[in-house]
Amino acid sequence: AELRQIPALRNLPVVVVTASGDVPTGFAIGALEIADWLVKPIDNQRLHAAIRGHTLPDSLPVILHIEDDVDIRRIVHALVGETARYEAASSLAEARERLARDRYDLIILDVALDDGDGTNLLPQIESLKPPPPVLLFSAREASGGIATRVGAALVKSHAGNAELLDTVKRLIG
Repeated sequence: AELRQIPALRNLPVVVVTASGDVPTGFAIGALEIADWLVKPIDNQRLHAAIRGHTLPDSLPVILHIEDDVDIRRIVHALVGETARYEAASSLAEARERLARDRYDLIILDVALDDGDGTNLLPQIESLKPPPPVLLFSAREASGGIATRVGAALVKSHAGNAELLDTVKRLIG
């Protein structure tokens, strides 16, 4: 019930694993949208089926959100949750590591990060084959030179959730 109160976790699949097959008194399985209720010893095939039936397909585009504000990350993750697989980096160093290791279909980039200017990542992003589109999602307007190097630029205080999601969908095609 507590997980369902957190917007980013509202649709998180839950598999209950218990030593007892009895559902606790007053426990509403349907209301909490439990994916499955498994009794120990666990039936591996049933566990795998429950997980496979509730995970995002690998064919979804993958977004890397480079943002140091955990609340902004939670909001964006909740918005794009069914549109794409979401990954986040909270620093330039973490972002550099992820960009070197993994492939992404879209980069959502904040300019003002705790450890520096997010636009310093643009040369690394542009060198990727193929380079993913970049959505600059920051507290301030993009300068002319930077604006020409990204697929789109939105100011956090001016862009609503619908505009952000529409822009993400447009950039990932």
